[in-house]
Amino acid sequence: TYCAGGAGNVALNLRSLGADVTLLGVTGRDELSTNLIECLLSVNCHIQKVEAIHTTLKARYPCE
Repeated sequence: TYCAGGAGNVALNLRSLGADVTLLGVTGRDELSTNLIECLLSVNCHIQKVEAIHTTLKARYPCE
């Protein structure tokens, strides 16, 4: 499962509270950027895809 982290998560939380949100960002031109953009469909996003970089992936390991 993919979800937005950092600023993307804040944008989604603000949007869920009814705020008008615009998010600006830079990603790689890869599958991870597609996943990120899908996570942010409810937010007004302006994403620049750049061939020379890779989209950041953070792994989270829940403790039980």
